[in-house]
Amino acid sequence: MPFMLCRSLLMAFVCAGFGLVAGCSSSPVPVFLGHLHAHATPLSESDPFLQGLELSLRDVQEEFKREFKGRPLHIRHGDGKGSLDLLETQAVRFAYLHRTPILIGGETEDEIRRLDRSKAVVFSHLGTPLIGVSDSVFYLGINPYDQAQALAAFAWEDLKLEKARLLQEKGSPASEAIVERSKVLKTESRLAISDARPYTPADLVQELQKEPTFLGTVQVSPLVEELFVRPRIRAAGVSNVTTEVLKGPLLAANGKVYFAIPFDPASESPEWKAFRLKYQEAFQGEPTWKSILGFESVQLASRVLRQAGSYSEKLSDDVVKHSKGPGATGTIFFSKSRQLQRPLWIFELGEKDAKIVKTVPAPETKD
Repeated sequence: MPFMLCRSLLMAFVCAGFGLVAGCSSSPVPVFLGHLHAHATPLSESDPFLQGLELSLRDVQEEFKREFKGRPLHIRHGDGKGSLDLLETQAVRFAYLHRTPILIGGETEDEIRRLDRSKAVVFSHLGTPLIGVSDSVFYLGINPYDQAQALAAFAWEDLKLEKARLLQEKGSPASEAIVERSKVLKTESRLAISDARPYTPADLVQELQKEPTFLGTVQVSPLVEELFVRPRIRAAGVSNVTTEVLKGPLLAANGKVYFAIPFDPASESPEWKAFRLKYQEAFQGEPTWKSILGFESVQLASRVLRQAGSYSEKLSDDVVKHSKGPGATGTIFFSKSRQLQRPLWIFELGEKDAKIVKTVPAPETKD
């Protein structure tokens, strides 16, 4: 076989299999992000998280191409099909074979540890940092510590409670944050602390209807959510504040239940109004927390890559350095502990009504 024909066939094989050689096509080579889904059930096209990814990709595309000399930003999707081993294999393949600098995914500790082995930057869905993972793992989820800090400040400073009690889950960051904030505000003498674990779900619901009470986390019992939170959500007719954002700490006081949530459905902020309008036009529905998480994952990745380059040797440092900017709900940025800092809203849930009663801006600094 003539040498030039062999060479052409080899180039065609490389282009088809790897897509990494600039000379393979007249079209600019894309920069890829990786999205990895671990569950056995695949995501549908109507999944809010995927819709958020898609919407954000459209939103950043033109600016990204300008910065990368016409190279578009694409997303490769991988499916672990319920297997952690397959999830890890997909992550390593994305990172090494396709040179994917940032992976988006990881809803549990086990999933995140497997993704971390790829050595790529990981934008996970958790809000609390894990012990024993690399500095390449970032946490975009809701941080229960920050939620609890906001609730404690609201209880003492805005509601001006004379006393309250904390039904805590020992070792819970949220429970610790309520205690710490109370000490800072010099109200710890008004806080009575007891363990939530001995209570049955029905007993916890009864206790929450007595004196002002903090519950360190609704995850003490999913039945508390089912018996105490969801009926109020349904009665209030709130559709896009899903129970995913109500699993953190709560405060029950004066016949109301309070949460610190990561978005205000009726916010007038320019970031939220722009995001909500784009989402409604694209998908004929209201955005939820999952769509916000997907949208901001790509926004952050695009912002960092535009400023640091797609193959920076210190990309994990660049993520913190270049992350600050607009998100779906306001200004967002990563702290030195690699947690995403975002605004929070105090959500008041009554028997048949719900409303936002306070905005808590993202802190200017962390750590």
